[in-house]
Amino acid sequence: MKLYDDFKEVMHHHHQQLTKIAIKHGELEGNIFTYDGQRTGDFMHAKMRNVFNIAQLCDDTVLEIGFNVGNSAMIFLTANSDIKFYAVDVMIHKEAVKEAVDYLNKHFNNRVTLFEGDSLKVIPSLDRAFRDRISLYHIDGWHAKEGIQADLKNCYDLSKNGAFVICDDTNNKCIQDEYDAYVAANKVKHRPDLVQVKPPNWSHEIGQFIKEV
Repeated sequence: MKLYDDFKEVMHHHHQQLTKIAIKHGELEGNIFTYDGQRTGDFMHAKMRNVFNIAQLCDDTVLEIGFNVGNSAMIFLTANSDIKFYAVDVMIHKEAVKEAVDYLNKHFNNRVTLFEGDSLKVIPSLDRAFRDRISLYHIDGWHAKEGIQADLKNCYDLSKNGAFVICDDTNNKCIQDEYDAYVAANKVKHRPDLVQVKPPNWSHEIGQFIKEV
């Protein structure tokens, strides 16, 4: 198993290059490395460590809602050299997103595929045969009640039994509440054991979808 600390330097290098892409297009935002695009803290490293570790439990494909310039994607790709990464992005920052995808494909053996569009439309349109390949869903899309409700429902409907799900930014009450509702309804098995350190801010939750079999 790869160790996070052994790859911190190389991931930091890629993060710097992705940041340059964001700045070039005037699209610098918060991400898994920096909560406002510039500043970081131990709690951000906790999130990165959690993502790095769970990536190694994936055996095929990761589907992410909310790509931005691909910092989270880069961690998944670094941690697991076998996975393919599918990203859904609404393309508000179109040029930055496309350049970031090109950068990651150059450095990670063309393992990134981008779906352009609103996740509320893209996810339901995916072929159901696709679901058996998805090991993990990373939900970091529209941070409103309607957004997380639709994204979580659509990912759940698409998912296979046991697929991992990461809900990002659960410091946002509506996101935490929706995740908790799925746990209470026995649709998600909460996996606190996969959150080695729970960040106090800009937190996330990790679980596994439970489907009737």
